[in-house]
Amino acid sequence: MSGWLWADPAKEAQRAAAREEAHARALQELRSKLSESDEGRKAGQQLVQGGELSSPDELTSDAYLRKWLEAREWDVPLAFSCIVSHAGWRAHIMPHGYIDEAWIQGPLSDGKVFLQGCDSLGRALAVIQVSKHFARTSRMHSMRLFTCYVMNAMMALCDAAVNPGRRLISIFDMSHCAMANIDVACLTMILRLLGHHYVEQLDCMVFFNPPLVVWGLWHSMKGLLPDATRAKIKFVGPGDTRELQEVVPQQVLPKQYGGSAELLLVQEAVRQFKLPPYPHLPDVAGTAGGEVPHEIADMPDAAAEIGEGSSSGHAKTGQQQQ
Repeated sequence: MSGWLWADPAKEAQRAAAREEAHARALQELRSKLSESDEGRKAGQQLVQGGELSSPDELTSDAYLRKWLEAREWDVPLAFSCIVSHAGWRAHIMPHGYIDEAWIQGPLSDGKVFLQGCDSLGRALAVIQVSKHFARTSRMHSMRLFTCYVMNAMMALCDAAVNPGRRLISIFDMSHCAMANIDVACLTMILRLLGHHYVEQLDCMVFFNPPLVVWGLWHSMKGLLPDATRAKIKFVGPGDTRELQEVVPQQVLPKQYGGSAELLLVQEAVRQFKLPPYPHLPDVAGTAGGEVPHEIADMPDAAAEIGEGSSSGHAKTGQQQQ
């Protein structure tokens, strides 16, 4: 049989072994750069301050380094630059280690995001009712902070025993959506946050019952997305929820999608499951007041979403969003 019609198992094994050896070298190189440089040591401290790590030593763990290297195609200098930038961003956006609910009262009061529990793969499931979002009245700074609040809660909710990477799944329910609800800028911001700061966390993004205009937008922009990102985005119709039911337990999946659960608002889930920022919350949900501190609210969009790393790193990561 012609060689191009079949794979040689021995050669495939050799290539796999070579890849693993190269990855091991990259892990060690990145670990050394972070451990032995002032930038790296500062990044570890900033990630503890920002609530992402409990100890600076976690910065150089295989799990933490691997997710950044995978997200940056095992480019060590780029991964180093992105980690340093991300650490500075995290310490700035979450100087006390969490997002204060006082800063996001608008998005919280809309009642559009729900946090249900974990699916059979240990992934936290969030549901977003897009019809309750209005692009015209949305404030991007507040929505960015709200997205971080939700992401932090989801990662804390994951079942680390079966999902050590804390991968996530979300359902964007687009039922009853009108043009006023479709916010391309907000969706772009979310994808950029995922690609630059919550790398390798999103496992699946489901668009449920999308209107025709969303299909049109998808077909026009999907070619701009990396293959890995496209593979994580799925479209599901009201009569085609079988795949969701197969992976999400009945008691977790809301009734709207074939399960038996009631929707649980994200701020209620934070309290029920004792998720961040639970220890810092007032006794009664929604009683917090106050505005986003100026030093956070006034942060330029580019710095807020990308950080302050090298311009070459930014150019490349823009093409490698998760």
